[in-house]
Amino acid sequence: MTTDQRGAASTSPGRGWAGLYFVILYLLTLPALKLPIGFDMRVGQVMLLVGFIALWLHDLLRREVPWGILLGSVGLGTLLSGISLLSPYPKVKELVFIIKYVSLYPATFYLGYRLLGRMTVAQAIWVLEATLFVACVTSIVLHYYPVPFLIHERPEYLSLALKGSFWEQGSLAFFLGLFFITALALRISETLWPRNKFYLLALYGLALGCALASRNKSVWLALGAAFLLAGFLNPGAVTAAYWFWDRANTRPLRRWGRRFLVLVAVMIPALALYNASLEPSEKIVTFEMLEHKWESERGAALRASLRLIAEEPWLGKGFGFVAAYFGTHDEKVIGLGEDVGNIFNAFLDIWLSVGVLGFVFSLGLVVLCFDQRSLVAVLVVTYLFVRANLNPSANDEYYYFFLGLCYAAARSSRAKRAFIPVAAS
Repeated sequence: MTTDQRGAASTSPGRGWAGLYFVILYLLTLPALKLPIGFDMRVGQVMLLVGFIALWLHDLLRREVPWGILLGSVGLGTLLSGISLLSPYPKVKELVFIIKYVSLYPATFYLGYRLLGRMTVAQAIWVLEATLFVACVTSIVLHYYPVPFLIHERPEYLSLALKGSFWEQGSLAFFLGLFFITALALRISETLWPRNKFYLLALYGLALGCALASRNKSVWLALGAAFLLAGFLNPGAVTAAYWFWDRANTRPLRRWGRRFLVLVAVMIPALALYNASLEPSEKIVTFEMLEHKWESERGAALRASLRLIAEEPWLGKGFGFVAAYFGTHDEKVIGLGEDVGNIFNAFLDIWLSVGVLGFVFSLGLVVLCFDQRSLVAVLVVTYLFVRANLNPSANDEYYYFFLGLCYAAARSSRAKRAFIPVAAS
């Protein structure tokens, strides 16, 4: 089949799981919605753990639990937590990090890994696109009608761009780009295009419009890098995307990689000219902006982080050290502001926290989940990797959920390549 009818036409038990996944993923888009239990516990995190327990018990009864993945992730989280506990440096909310690495992140990775195992691809796409649509609508409603218990109390300078229930616009943009690129990758990979294309174009247009309204720049760098790499590694998948416009024409688009480069070569000067035509206060990027970031923002944080890593490269300074050091440091040039919990680069952040083993863990997880033959793995892992270098995305539950999804896609791709049919004698 080449439409969404594949899998959806049957009475699949995956519908129940699809509903559960939708509730979990949507509640994670409401980080301001918390339980009044004396400490910072979000409703979405509680629902995530409830969903994990339900799925684990279901897999246990059917003897389908991937014990290697589950025990490996919990074991590594426990090891990193032990390294942190041995650190003598001052730390803030260390227990929160330990809970995340020992239980929350492994549970999230498990849920992402089992997504396609518990429902059809069409149902998985429905989960992603339904969550994307409802979250976009919620973010717009909250922007104009702020509901007190669904939004953070923000300072004035953080109240301009679209943020939804997130603290700042970067988190909303990360979510929008991630769900958009994953749903699109699944549709291209499985050639699952709806008969009525209007609603799909409207949904993706809404998501990209909300990302634009967030005024976050790194999401476009991550999306662009992901599509560029996919064009080089998996050009054959473009044929499936081409069917979206013309099902009757199955002729492959040849030399697509070159055409994409030509497109990029045209777009870069066009964006430069557009940027030059804007008023100084409206420019996308300026030399003064980059100089300020290097001297007083991320550049200052990068220099300080590298110096701190050099002081303790093997074991790090512990989870929560970043908040203790950067959030209360006397030097104003550190560049991360007050009450910060992580530095902007997720890989340097975990290296600073738990040493070289943490860095190898975080980078190795990306490599493990990447497979150049799987369009889903290429697009999504590249997007996550680029974002993690520009924002502390690796501390978000979505990061591990979608890495788990990519790991399942990568394993499926490797299994297909390993299968060699035997010719009939």
